[in-house]
Amino acid sequence: MHAGITIGERQGGLDAVATSPILPPMKPNVLLQYILPHRFLSRIVYWATRWEWAPWKNFLIGQIVQRYDVDMTQAAQPVMYPR
Repeated sequence: MHAGITIGERQGGLDAVATSPILPPMKPNVLLQYILPHRFLSRIVYWATRWEWAPWKNFLIGQIVQRYDVDMTQAAQPVMYPR
């Protein structure tokens, strides 16, 4: 389906498909994960998600809420479980 499409031919930026003579066709962000060292990326993500600096923490939470359309009204109301 995407075999003949190269980066830049399709609108939408990240929807473009990268072609390589060695790897199968894939989106650029997936191709980047193949190229970069996996352990290094894991360490960066681990470090970034455990940093407790308030502006950074609030930025990460805001990004998750925005990208995954989280309903924060549920989080604002604690659930009282029967004892």
